[in-house]
Amino acid sequence: MKDRLNQFIDNTIGHFIEVSYKEAIYQCMDLAYAWIFTLDFPKATIQNQYAYQVYTNPKEITFQYFDLIPNTPSAIPQDGDIVVWNKTSGNVAGHIAVALGGGTTSKFKCFEQNSPLGTNAHIGDKTYTNVLGWLRPKIKESGVVEPQWFKQLLLERNLSLEREGEFRAFWEKAIKYDDEINSLKNQIVSTNEALAERATEVSALTEANQKLSDRASEAEAELNTKRNEISKTSWELTQANLRIEALEDEITRLTKELDSFKEKNNLYAYSWTDRFLSIFRR
Repeated sequence: MKDRLNQFIDNTIGHFIEVSYKEAIYQCMDLAYAWIFTLDFPKATIQNQYAYQVYTNPKEITFQYFDLIPNTPSAIPQDGDIVVWNKTSGNVAGHIAVALGGGTTSKFKCFEQNSPLGTNAHIGDKTYTNVLGWLRPKIKESGVVEPQWFKQLLLERNLSLEREGEFRAFWEKAIKYDDEINSLKNQIVSTNEALAERATEVSALTEANQKLSDRASEAEAELNTKRNEISKTSWELTQANLRIEALEDEITRLTKELDSFKEKNNLYAYSWTDRFLSIFRR
């Protein structure tokens, strides 16, 4: 445990550690998560909304990996214990840190982050004021046997647990890519939703356009019918005018013939009368 803890401190001291929640970065819980990951413990063993709940709200899986030890006047945390502070009126989350060995019943050293607020991973001196207790990892000093698939994965990537910095960098890249992929997935979902809305709008516009097109077609058909009726009426009117002109010509001709006939009859009547009177004159 001591060697593993020293290696963990060497690799993280002076750095801002972020492994949990991107919306609230560099919290004390991030360093605690990093430590249990070094122990190959699941995140769920200490995962809670606030730091103090790690001790006040343990889960079944917590007891599989830790012994919970209360803060008593004679108790002293050991190397690698996860010490938990209670919440206060000025700090609703409480605090959590990794204990370093060699403490006394009045004070101890710990490896912590964000205490004071905004500080990176560092070694600090603490008293037991407001300490609820600590979680002691259940771990064999011989270490954890790596499964074959994990060994193969490290071999394929030219990584090893001994070179924690390289392994952590690889892991951070994987987390970053996973976050980017999730972000892209969310963007795709948002885009698909926007496209669905636009598709609905386009469908409604298409339907309205079809109705207008149908009305235009009906109006055009009605217009063509009216045009045909007007054309037919115009043709009939032209024919009627032609017939009227023909009749006028015929009337003119007959009028001329009648006038000619009258003229001839008048001349004839005059000649006969004159001859009749001339008889009596003799």
